[in-house]
Formats: sequence, structure tokens, C-alpha cells
Amino acid sequence: MDVLNIDTQKTRLPKNIIKKAARRIRFVGNPKRLHILEFLDINGPSNVSEIIRAVDEPQVVVSQSLKKMKEVHLLECEKRGRNVIYTLNEIYPILLLSCMRRNYARWNRLPPPDEGSKTFLPFDFVTLVAERINLIGHPLRLHVLEFLDFKGGSSVSEIMDEVKAEQTKVSQNLKKLKDHGIVNNNRDGRFIYYDIAIDLPRTLLTCMRKQYDELEDKSKF
Repeated sequence: MDVLNIDTQKTRLPKNIIKKAARRIRFVGNPKRLHILEFLDINGPSNVSEIIRAVDEPQVVVSQSLKKMKEVHLLECEKRGRNVIYTLNEIYPILLLSCMRRNYARWNRLPPPDEGSKTFLPFDFVTLVAERINLIGHPLRLHVLEFLDFKGGSSVSEIMDEVKAEQTKVSQNLKKLKDHGIVNNNRDGRFIYYDIAIDLPRTLLTCMRKQYDELEDKSKF
């Protein structure tokens, strides 16, 4: 996925913030929630009935998802007459969905998407991205990816020193990331170096850095 050019100079996320960022990321690592966010991105402010018809999910599932996303400030709502209208509240899902569309077009050798005429992505692709997001939204794995995003290719021992975790735990999580195509590795003599293989984690980290940097009170992240 293409990372929108919103951070020309990378800054490190504080370690205590990485855990909070992982929770925010993991929260959209769910196909149903991602589909709802996609609908609101395309259609704009919508009521619950419109969202239910669009995503074809039971009312209780949609209502629970909307409630949870409102609690973490992904959505905002207002009452208009008898209807409650939901809209996207943060730039994070907007940037993520834009990058998903760009990536889907590139994978399928399609023309770059026109942001002025957004269309729905196939649900199997949304599900695949949601699975990867959910995998990335793990505190240790996100810490590893944040380090690789900043430093570039690194050995297991360098990653261990950064995340302060034992080799078995680091190796297991690197394997999960590699199995899902999120990182790759190469051998140089006795050492194996890992690096980020796709731009999805970079996009997510870019969004988290932007959110964090814009807060006057960092404790509110």
C-alpha cells in the first residue's frame, strides 16, 4: 500500500504509546468494522438502517460495532430527528482505506483509483487486509515493525535489544509476520536480517505518528 506523504521526517513513537497504538490498530482488524468504515467513507454521514442494508449484517452486530468504534473515537454521531447519524471522526480510517484502494488497483493492474469516485473493494480483499491489520495490532509485533520502519533491515539480536524480549518470543513473532507476508528476511553470512515487506504497517504507523504528534496533551492518545 502506498503511504500518503504526510510524514517527511519519521519520529519514534514512545514505547508506552506503542501499546496504545496497537489497540487502535487492532480495533479495525475486523472485516465487519472495516466494511462499515468503508461504507461511511464512500457514502458520508449515514443512519443505522442505511449502514445495516449496506453491510448486510444483523442490527445487533452493526449496533455493537458502531458503539465500540464511537468509544474509541473512530466515529462520531449526532441525533437528527428520530435518526442517529454516524460519520468518520479521524483521518486514520480515511488514509487506510485510500491506501487499500491503491494497493488493490496495483495488485490487479488496474488504473490508479480516483479518490473523487470511490468504489467498494471486494469483501475477500477487505477480509485479507483486516487479518493483516489484526496481526500487526499486537504490542510486541508493532514494536518490532516500528523499529524496522525507523531503522531498516535488522538482525534478530538487534530487534531483541530494542524490544527487550527473549529470542524465542521474538523469533515466533517474526515468523508470524513473515508467514503473512508482512516482513521478509535475507541471510548475510551468519546473520539473518529482517525488514518490512509491504507498506501496510508503514501506513498504519504513519497514521499513529500523525495522531500522536497532533495531540497537545499526549496522555489523551
